Order: sequence, then structure tokens, then C-alpha cells
Amino acid sequence: MKTLIGKNDYLFLQNDTNKELEVHNDNLCLVREDFYIPLEKYIYKYLLIVFPDKSLVHKEYLPEGLDAKYRPGLEKYKNYLKDHILDLYSYLKDENSYYKTDTHMNLNGAYISYGVVLEKINKLFDFHVEKKTNVHLQKKDCILSDLGIAIGDLTMIENLGDQTLVDKMDTYYFSDEIETILYRYQLNENEKKISIFDYNLNDCTKLHFGNVIDWHIVSDCIIYSKNEEVKEKKKIVIFYDSFLLSSLSLWMQTFSEVYFVKSRFNAELVEKINPDYIFEFRVERFLTYPNIDQK
Repeated sequence: MKTLIGKNDYLFLQNDTNKELEVHNDNLCLVREDFYIPLEKYIYKYLLIVFPDKSLVHKEYLPEGLDAKYRPGLEKYKNYLKDHILDLYSYLKDENSYYKTDTHMNLNGAYISYGVVLEKINKLFDFHVEKKTNVHLQKKDCILSDLGIAIGDLTMIENLGDQTLVDKMDTYYFSDEIETILYRYQLNENEKKISIFDYNLNDCTKLHFGNVIDWHIVSDCIIYSKNEEVKEKKKIVIFYDSFLLSSLSLWMQTFSEVYFVKSRFNAELVEKINPDYIFEFRVERFLTYPNIDQK
């Protein structure tokens, strides 16, 4: 079972391959000493943004006997990257930023993170990017898995097992100003906003006309967006995991040209695209086991 039932019916991830609970409770370090090798060449234009694990942010709801307080892998990254890493823990820990019944951040947490990241980018790289402020966040109480947009994962039978939940209700955040991309955005023949590339950078958008952007597309393809209205013209590569999916449309509006790659940092792909800057958004438990073969 991957679902751990905590206090007040808060659900956490357990028995995952990245050993999130063991890392934070037992000081288990799974980051190898040579983690930095793929980054060395690109560090001057690279920023790593780390979303803290839910077991850290909401540790007060962990079952008795668990006390998430260690972050050994993250400390290695901080020691090497210096100013080129942004840890979002202090900005999210006192906010209602994570779902109760899902492993991910909610849109409130994603929007908070968006503002903090922009401040960091502006300062570190001398950008002059303005935050989108006309955003009204709304919320409703519901069962997340009923929404059909791949959230509520800790209530799903494959993770919950034979455990019984008293209440599956959660709070869902949404906004009319932040378009939901995953399982909501349909590609059409007049498509101007989004293109789909394969990993050789071949444009395969036409192959997906009529399809909704689903897990297969974001996992196996590169999403590309170009926004001529953005004044500061920069080519950006964003490596990301599922924590960023709720706010993809925000980042599409922020930069003039963006390649969204749902994977870890990939040096071969960076060489092909030759971006001006590289931003990697990574939830903390996915900092482990980097692929050092990508040099």
C-alpha cells in the first residue's frame, strides 16, 4: 500500500521507490556524490526549484512516531548550487498549499510558488518579468478523483489497498485566469498556442489534432509554447514533474518561448535546443538517483 493515513484523515505517500518518509525521518541520503556532473557546464544559466515533500509541509498530520525533519539530499544540492537553487519550503509550510487526499500541491500552492520563483529569477538573472496578478483563486469541496484530471491519487484503490477512509472530501482550487492543461486542453487544426515535439524536436502537433493533452502526451513529448506578447524575448527550457502541471499555462504566459519537458535535466536535449536559460522544477523526493550518464 502506498497510502499512509495520518491524523485528521490527511493522506501521505509511503513505500515509494524514493523512500520519502525514510529520508525525512531516518536521515537517509539517496543522492550520490556525483549528482552535479550533468549540471557543471550549464550552471551559469540554470536554476533548480525544489517543491518540498508533503510529509515535510504537513508533518503535524503524520501518524505518531514519525517526525519529518531531515533533508540530507537537498543539502548536497544546496552546497553545490549555492544561489542557483530555490527551496520553496519556507514559503509553503504555513499555507494551505497541498491537497489532503493527493500527493501534489494545490493551485494555491502553485500560484504562491509562481510568485516566489519570478522574484528569484528576476534577481538572479536580471530579468524584468512581471507577475500575473489578476488571478482570482476559487475553491470547492469535492472528491478530487471525481474531477477526472489525475488528482486524488492517494484515494485510489491501487494506492489505498484494503484500507478504509472515513472521508474522501478535499478542497479543490481553481481559477478562470489559469487554464487547466492536463485532460482539459484540446489541440485543434487552428492551434497557435501549443505545439507538440518529440525528443528529436520534430513537430508532431498535427498528429494530435482532436486529442486532449493527456498523461501520455506530457510524459512522452515536449510541449512548446510561443507568446509574442511577452516583451522580454528569451528561449527557456523547463524540466518539470507533475507538481508543475496545474500551473503550466501560467508559465506559458510568462516567457516568450518555452519548451516544457517532463523529465529530469537532460544535457543532450539542452544541447539540441540551446536555450538562453534552464529552469528545473523538482519535488524533493525526486532529487534522488540522478542520471549521471547525461554529460
